[in-house]
Amino acid sequence: MQGKRTAPKKTNPIKTLIAVFSVIIVLMIAFIIYMLTAAPKQRPVPVYDDGDSVSETVKPKEEKKLKDQFYTFLLVGTNDDYNADTIMLGSIDMKTLKCNLISIPRDSYVDTSGKIKRINSTYGKDGIDGLCKTVYGISGVYPQYYAILNMKSFIKVVDIIGGVKYYVPMRMYHPDAQEQYTIDLQKGWQTLDGRHALQLVRFRGMKGSDFGRQDLQKDFLVATLSQVREKFTLSKAGDIIETISKSIKTNMSVKDMVWFYTNAVNKMDLEEDIVFHTMPYKGTGIYNSQDYVFLDKEGIAELVNQTVNPYTTDIEPDELNVLDPR
Repeated sequence: MQGKRTAPKKTNPIKTLIAVFSVIIVLMIAFIIYMLTAAPKQRPVPVYDDGDSVSETVKPKEEKKLKDQFYTFLLVGTNDDYNADTIMLGSIDMKTLKCNLISIPRDSYVDTSGKIKRINSTYGKDGIDGLCKTVYGISGVYPQYYAILNMKSFIKVVDIIGGVKYYVPMRMYHPDAQEQYTIDLQKGWQTLDGRHALQLVRFRGMKGSDFGRQDLQKDFLVATLSQVREKFTLSKAGDIIETISKSIKTNMSVKDMVWFYTNAVNKMDLEEDIVFHTMPYKGTGIYNSQDYVFLDKEGIAELVNQTVNPYTTDIEPDELNVLDPR
């Protein structure tokens, strides 16, 4: 005699759906907490396949220990994907929420192969890896992160955030045989779309030439960050950052970008907590028929130690590979 079969229990589809949604919600909450609390890992000076560290040209007196919650980065702007038009070495101290940015003159004389010794040509010859090594040579700081914007990506990023409201300080006009490179901006307040924002940061008719243009770029960067923070709530930050990340070249993950935005940029007083500097130099001049900016080794070491040095001990001037051939 066969035993009595027990009928399978009927599942309640509504309860099942609620359970599934509950799991999804828990996972989303866990992911958000992870995004907001999991700090990016600090990256030591890299060692390459041949076993040589980038310290082959920079010889620290002893192994250096990294500061806690201190991050360094390199911002690079390029018009032609060859020469680096803008180079900024920066740091963020998460303990104080202070950000320092050092503009490196693009005509800086550096120890590099080839006839042209300007740092802006290093990117085209040796890529971002070569540029990071060169920056390390003259500053003692190998940037943990980098972000590269070319003309097309710059335009795209500014358009993604809906343009930037900015006071153009003077009439800016510079014709070019290629119409897309013509600069034509009126003085005064206006919302600059990507194309016109690019004209602003490329204009070289400012007082002080390239150094005046650096100051303009710094002001525009702060204005852009301010408006991103005003326009996009934290709940929307992830979406806009993910979209922007597709338009730039960077070794920073979207998760890390969201973490820095949420825990640093969103909490900073952008006018007070972001401080800009220019890399110290001894003067400008001509060497082998080329115009150069000649850097100041002692001045660089002093500024770096006060601002972007990621180590617990000072960087000494004799550790830097700064040359003056004059």
